[in-house]
Amino acid sequence: MMDKHIPQEFRVTERGVRGPAKHCPHNIIFPAMVSALKTFMGLPPRTHDSIAHGIKWRDDDDYFFYMGVSGEGFTLCYNMLDFLQEGKWNNQSLDDCFAAEGIKYRLFGDGTIPVKDTPMNPDTVGEQIVQHLLSDRPVILFREKVSYKLVVGYTDYGNTLIAHGGHSGVRIGKTAKPLESWKRGLSAVIFIDGIDAPGDRKEIAWRSLFRAYEMLTEKDQPFLEYGYGEGAWWKWIYRLEDDRNYRAKNSNFRYINPEKFDLAERRAYTAGFFEQVQDILKIDLSVPARIFRTIHDKMWDVHWQVYGENKRSLRDKATRERIVWFLKECRDLERQAAAAIGQVLLENDSSVPDQRSIAVWDVNGNSMMPAYPRRAKG
Repeated sequence: MMDKHIPQEFRVTERGVRGPAKHCPHNIIFPAMVSALKTFMGLPPRTHDSIAHGIKWRDDDDYFFYMGVSGEGFTLCYNMLDFLQEGKWNNQSLDDCFAAEGIKYRLFGDGTIPVKDTPMNPDTVGEQIVQHLLSDRPVILFREKVSYKLVVGYTDYGNTLIAHGGHSGVRIGKTAKPLESWKRGLSAVIFIDGIDAPGDRKEIAWRSLFRAYEMLTEKDQPFLEYGYGEGAWWKWIYRLEDDRNYRAKNSNFRYINPEKFDLAERRAYTAGFFEQVQDILKIDLSVPARIFRTIHDKMWDVHWQVYGENKRSLRDKATRERIVWFLKECRDLERQAAAAIGQVLLENDSSVPDQRSIAVWDVNGNSMMPAYPRRAKG
């Protein structure tokens, strides 16, 4: 780039900071990114104190809310970029995350992103990012599936960006680090255009709950990786049951890490989403909240099969069979959570946005889900 007509370096104004306390022990990246963005732009964070793993934490209620609104709380190793590349809900979950805070944005994407505001040109996107930063507004990069970055400045005339990973930190701007080779694996860029009036949280909550039910009852999933619904559980189970995956000496933790951590954190934090939606909509979501926390705890049962004093190798088929038993138990629990959500939606059908009809059959998750109307974006 090296355009000498611009400042050699620049930092976007940091308008707000997080409180001086511990945040969530683990972060699912996109919900954490939106929470960091909200604070950076000066919007007041919503937090509360809790005790987990014998440690006092400053829990980020915004983060919990975005876990459910984004849809990431109902997946396994499947993130916002995956949704964008799938074209899921025509990016409605992305819209709702930003609309909840009144954050205006534009999505530039490459050929893998079917629904976007503008096609991303790799030859000009660097200059566009620099000019946007110079207008004192940040951008978000989507790189290599889970390498998302909140960009708050640049150096070397834009050849190096200053970026934050969205994880915990009091001052986002101060703890942001130089990011070189930032175009590598770049799939999409979100340009943050400012703050407007927030959307209706009740409508956002209903849409998010509807998406949750759809994902949890998904039967036919064509994705190469885990994703969501029944297919995610079965893919994990089949991988553990396949002896061929555990012939190598270095296969002791194959298909157990990061899966168990990923699922545990997604379900635990999404329980907080259910509790917030329960308050917003004045409905009872105590059953799915309790079940999601139970699934988190079951992942500790999985953990102790291969760690701790009684640790065993995953090359031992009996060990894997015990883990599969826990996974099937969690899958059945998730079916019960889906049925409870579906029943709430059925009882409140007239309140659901777009007046979609909802079919709730049984705890096996059999359902007939209508398609989302296509959003008017190019």
